[in-house]
This record gives sequence, structure tokens and C-alpha cells, in this order.
Amino acid sequence: MIDLENAKLNLWNGKVAECYIECFNRMLYVIFKDTTSGDIDDIENIMKDSYDEWASGDNVKIIDICCEEYILGTLNAYKDKIVAVIYEGDEDEDNI
Repeated sequence: MIDLENAKLNLWNGKVAECYIECFNRMLYVIFKDTTSGDIDDIENIMKDSYDEWASGDNVKIIDICCEEYILGTLNAYKDKIVAVIYEGDEDEDNI
């Protein structure tokens, strides 16, 4: 795991999208290249909606998929722009 406080990122045109993952009590950060602030707003909305859909448990097709994998899988329009995925937060034994 990368500790964001100690990470030094030099992304000339990089932007970070974030989503809180309640079941793991941590933040999911996805770093993108060649994106605009508008793209990041769109990405964060997709991430939140995807997490909410997964967390609702209503869709039996996704219930066995890890929530973070599911979220990343819904970013199809931006997948070629992903630079890194970083988690920050609770590393409690129950959440590993």
C-alpha cells in the first residue's frame, strides 16, 4: 500500500478521482492521465453510482464481485487513462 502522505507523484496532466468505500472504511483513489476536471466529476459520479449499486445488493450479477473491482470495471470510457489505483484508510484485520 502506498501512503499518500509519503508519495510523490509527478503527473504533468494527471488528476485524481476518489470514492469512499464504506465496507472497508477507506478511500479509493484512481489517478488518471489526460483528463479534465469535468472528466473527474463524471468519473467520481460513476464510481459513487457503481458503489451504491453494488452496496444495495439488488443486482445478483454483481453480488459476488469485489466492490472495488466492480467500480473500476465500470470506468470503461476512461480505462486507458488510469495511471494508478491507491487505497488509503483502515487496515483493520477484518478488512484485509
